[in-house]
Amino acid sequence: MRVKFERDYDHTWPSRAVTAYKAGYEGTVRREAGEAAVAAGAAKELSEATPPAKRTKPAETLPGNLPADLAEPQALTPNLHESGDSA
Repeated sequence: MRVKFERDYDHTWPSRAVTAYKAGYEGTVRREAGEAAVAAGAAKELSEATPPAKRTKPAETLPGNLPADLAEPQALTPNLHESGDSA
């Protein structure tokens, strides 16, 4: 079941193991833990159709985090300009 935790919640399993869920976590949890968290008011159930939070792709950078627009073709493939056999 998909839930979003609104506050920290510790779920104790029958084996007495404890799983800690932090406030703000959104994702799929076992039904037993999700139902207990919702009943305790620590989480809200999300519909299965709710898409997970989108991750943004990091900007392309060169080594040393330099912007990609500084790259020159010869810098990326240094032997491209050489003609003939390399010895």
